Amino acid sequence: QLVGRRQGDDIVQEGTRPDGALVRWSFCEITPSSFHWKGESSPDGGRTWRLEAEFLGRRMRPGDGDGRRG
Repeated sequence: QLVGRRQGDDIVQEGTRPDGALVRWSFCEITPSSFHWKGESSPDGGRTWRLEAEFLGRRMRPGDGDGRRG
């Protein structure tokens, strides 16, 4: 379970895993057509964070089919 909050122009969701590790999902560089999403965890109460996943998302335009270009 994560709780989301706005932090400046970003959206940050934070929570705790069953093993006690902190979890943070950050959505930044948000535009009408794209965003940057990072998933991180911290086993030491937030002193250090480990990047576990990173995605760059882009909204498809209507009619783009499967989104592939080329």
